[in-house]
Amino acid sequence: MNLSHVERYFADFLSAMESGEGMIPLYQGQDRKADRDIPQTLHLPRNLFVIGTVNVDETTYMFSPKVLDRANVLEFRVDEEEMAGFLGSPQKPDLNAIAGLGKEFGPEFVRLANDHEIRVPGEWAERFQADMTALFKIFARHHWEFGYRTAYEASRFAHFWHLLHGSDDDSYSNALDAVIVQKLMPKLHGSRAKLRPLLQDLWGACLAGAQVGVPGDPSRAIDSALYPLSADKVRRMWELLHDHGFASFAEA
Repeated sequence: MNLSHVERYFADFLSAMESGEGMIPLYQGQDRKADRDIPQTLHLPRNLFVIGTVNVDETTYMFSPKVLDRANVLEFRVDEEEMAGFLGSPQKPDLNAIAGLGKEFGPEFVRLANDHEIRVPGEWAERFQADMTALFKIFARHHWEFGYRTAYEASRFAHFWHLLHGSDDDSYSNALDAVIVQKLMPKLHGSRAKLRPLLQDLWGACLAGAQVGVPGDPSRAIDSALYPLSADKVRRMWELLHDHGFASFAEA
């Protein structure tokens, strides 16, 4: 999806999706025909979901902050064990093997996606509000504050995580870890002077929690972190800063 600037070719789709009207204008003036009449507008049904993939290299365009605000960024990285397994038996994935799997979840998926009243579950609400407020302060202190849209979508994410993984402390920590690395960090990029203080603050938050963490040195080896996915991303961005004086979420 990033062989071109997605906010240009997908702007009408995003507008139709967010307005709730679901109509994309195609053209104006006289009606046009091909082998059939071409409508002047295209209606997006409420059960249509568009999924795309992104590669990050010198031939692609990075998403703008406006697009990232509307997304959760999921990274797919190949580790050493996975590569060794593939090299032992290289073959093209058989997509037919998964065709149709999960289709029984379709109606409920559509219903929940269109339910805009979903919020953080009650037993997590107070803790989630305190942690998100603490994270907001960290980001705002370095001029990277997030907005209402991000907070709203993070609360919906926490609801579904709770639904799928339970309500214990580990589940909560894993949910907030995912929010940080998928929702709060993807827009981060810049020079050493711009990112260094924020990454140090985030490192402390990842180790001990957003409310009690203190700035630290991301190059220091650790055995465990409260938010391990976010801590690993902070460390990789820190290494780029050290080596090149510049880092971005997408390249770390």
